[in-house]
Amino acid sequence: MKQFLFLFVLLFLISCESDDICTDNVVTPRLIVRIYDKDAPRRTKPVNNLLVIGKDQNRPIQPISTTDSLALPLRLTSGESSFILVKDAVVDSRGNLTRGTQVALKINANASQIFSDKGCGYKIIYDQITATSDSISGNIPWINRVQVMFRKIENEKQASIRIFY
Repeated sequence: MKQFLFLFVLLFLISCESDDICTDNVVTPRLIVRIYDKDAPRRTKPVNNLLVIGKDQNRPIQPISTTDSLALPLRLTSGESSFILVKDAVVDSRGNLTRGTQVALKINANASQIFSDKGCGYKIIYDQITATSDSISGNIPWINRVQVMFRKIENEKQASIRIFY
């Protein structure tokens, strides 16, 4: 019986082909956003206590942090992905936003699937990216302008959008 089990396991391991195993990091890329100083456009500028919330969602996409870059997930289908960026955010013990200046960031992109290989399957790439920021009623818009650097996203190696404030 042990010999039969050993032979079965050996045949199972031998039957796997190298293309059945995904060794690449095939990941649907997130949108990388860098934040710059509007008065010195070549210099990044961190935003204090920045909270990122998906529009029409109650959960944060990125927890409160002081940062000059964001990695935002886009919709897997073509269309608009909307986020609320809250500068100087304060959240109470129940997770409710109590203070901060809000602005809406809207990203439009066309999503398409590309076949990576048999082991890894498909990944999504985005192209024809556009971005705008809008004020939210009762808030002074803190984003001066949004600039799209690359209209196609295939990986997370470079920032595709710049925000100036």
